[in-house]
Amino acid sequence: MTSHIEHSVTTGDLIAELASRAPRIGGNDGGWPGLTIYRFHEPTEPTWEEIQSLSIGIVAQGRKAVIADPGG
Repeated sequence: MTSHIEHSVTTGDLIAELASRAPRIGGNDGGWPGLTIYRFHEPTEPTWEEIQSLSIGIVAQGRKAVIADPGG
């Protein structure tokens, strides 16, 4: 027997989940080895050491640009 479960996630759900996992501005422990969740409210330039192994950037609210340039 196959069952199908439909789950709807809103933008508000995503924002709430990310806010709960990153309560402080800057780096927050991601709860997984090597995972850091960053939260910013204004333009910032993290150092390359902070983002050298960046795998994904999520912009959950507003207009932003994520640029990783090691030559910087």
